Amino acid sequence: MGTVICAGKLWTGEGPLQEDAALYFTGERIKDIGPRDEVITRHPGALVLGKSDWLVTPAFIDAHDHGRGVSPVAFGAADRALEQWIPTLGRVRSSAYMAALYDGLLLASSGVSTVLHSHNPSSWGNMTEELVETARGYNEAGIRVILCPPYVDQNNQIYYRRKEFADGLPQELREEFLSGISDCPFSLPEYFRIVETLRQQLSYSISTGMVSLQLHPAGLQWCSDETLLAMQAYAQEHDLGIHMHMLETKYQKIYSQKWGMSSVEHLDHLGLLTPRLSLAHMVWAEESDWALLAKRGVKVVTNPSSNLRLRSGVMPLQTALEAGVVCAVGLDGCGLDDDQDYLRELRLARFNPSRSGVGAGISPAQMLTMGTAAGAAVARGEGGVLRKGSWADFVCLDYNRLCHPFAAPAADPLELLAVRGTRAAMDRVYVAGECIVRNGRPCASMSLEEGGARLNETLSALIDPDSGPGVSEALVEAVGQFYKRSEAEGSFQ
Repeated sequence: MGTVICAGKLWTGEGPLQEDAALYFTGERIKDIGPRDEVITRHPGALVLGKSDWLVTPAFIDAHDHGRGVSPVAFGAADRALEQWIPTLGRVRSSAYMAALYDGLLLASSGVSTVLHSHNPSSWGNMTEELVETARGYNEAGIRVILCPPYVDQNNQIYYRRKEFADGLPQELREEFLSGISDCPFSLPEYFRIVETLRQQLSYSISTGMVSLQLHPAGLQWCSDETLLAMQAYAQEHDLGIHMHMLETKYQKIYSQKWGMSSVEHLDHLGLLTPRLSLAHMVWAEESDWALLAKRGVKVVTNPSSNLRLRSGVMPLQTALEAGVVCAVGLDGCGLDDDQDYLRELRLARFNPSRSGVGAGISPAQMLTMGTAAGAAVARGEGGVLRKGSWADFVCLDYNRLCHPFAAPAADPLELLAVRGTRAAMDRVYVAGECIVRNGRPCASMSLEEGGARLNETLSALIDPDSGPGVSEALVEAVGQFYKRSEAEGSFQ
């Protein structure tokens, strides 16, 4: 016996909003969709659920995140420019399972069915175990996860002229800086063995679609050309996606001068611009890059809150969309309110597209597509639309909440969702036909409140009050001064 979900309003992700519609699913798949009375008639034995005030849409896909549970500011790693912020991430402590479980509960309650997890290892040597525990945490919260084990082999801490930077430091700071450098935690063959081990240990979850893997060269400035070429060859052989941080800051754009072409053109020169590639941030892409990305089928993920909090800038989202680039949205673990509310992040992306005047504007449907079908394209999987045969991944929103305190009959429901939607409007969330949120509360064995308390206990136990703040503020300031000089000179060379 299947289930019919009735809705006063249904947006499938394709075409216009439907009134008085329904979908029918059995197991993890949608088997029928259409006018409510017709769907009910076609499936007389089905369980019929729904409310006239439900607005049903595809579930959302958080296309770039880090699964920390709480943002680094909770550990004393205050928001600042990325190049100064990264050295302070050593202050962050994490329990992979509890962080992913709590993060998953937050995302589920926000209508997210799938998250792309860019891993930040607590220990490079234990990364495999951490990723297995991360998958367990997200899956116990009820959501799918794309695991991205990172790889780096160059330019740790400073992108260029690192020896010159170190030689210019006072002796104490120089020793601190050099002791913190670890360019290549393990070799590429070891990295690929990690990927294969994950495929074996998580084979069942991969077979059910609850877990998938993508290669993750951390960023262009942190990975050599040889690494990128090897990643591309491995991804092609094993049909894997590749996910990278890219052009997040102005200093990363300056770094690209070493090639005499843009970073995107350099990736194209290497043969990496293919439909299997997705790029996060992309704040500082050249205007000419967008047409090339669209031509090659590369997907882009904008992270508007993080880009603001880390002083990176604003991605020209509308320019990218008009060029034909598939653009998704990721929370990056740094939402403006530190609450992992995905609808808020979509709204920030929509209203901050780096365009002004009468030519500016992203429609509600475009905004929602970035959070659904575009995210599915980054995930290289299903989801993002509701049609016969698709996963039964969808959300049921309380339309009355969107109308509070007033909305005229002529108000566009998708516009109301785009402007007013938050997790407070989330009534139910389904993933693979399983209800993972009911009455706005996760159905997992652990509630949000208990998950927060457990995470608090876990992280508190990991904090050593006598260990100090980690990297010194003097070194962080020296790093900042280096990049200021580099910007003034316009080059790292």
